[in-house]
Amino acid sequence: MLNDIQGKDFINLRDLTPGQFRYLIDLSAELKAEKLAGVDQRRYHGKSIVAHFEWGSTRTRCSFESA
Repeated sequence: MLNDIQGKDFINLRDLTPGQFRYLIDLSAELKAEKLAGVDQRRYHGKSIVAHFEWGSTRTRCSFESA
């Protein structure tokens, strides 16, 4: 499933298929469990997997931090 979404930008959750959405939820659970277990997570160092914005002012700040 990773190759299906890798390198693509999604503006809205409706742009994802149910399988892609499930993959991201599963990935987030896996990463959170690894972090809590103290597993080295450098495979995503310097990468943004998902950026979720609820307020407009957060979008600009997070965009600059990600860049």
